Amino acid sequence: MQREVLPQMTVKEITDVINKAIVKNKTVKVQTNKCDSNGVFESPIVGRINGYFNDKININSDALIVFNEIRSITILN
Repeated sequence: MQREVLPQMTVKEITDVINKAIVKNKTVKVQTNKCDSNGVFESPIVGRINGYFNDKININSDALIVFNEIRSITILN
């Protein structure tokens, strides 16, 4: 099973999207750089950013994503 692999965003691009999503309380879709043993990327995480702690962002109060592991983040309508 292959998933669409989005291009790696820069730190500035990722930070800009996170800031915009927090300010406007928008839902985001995050693709991380994590792969399984077959090289298939994990499913994207979708939800609202509830905050951050050290080097992690919190989505939907249940997913902590390490900032350095974010490959792509987009705001959903």
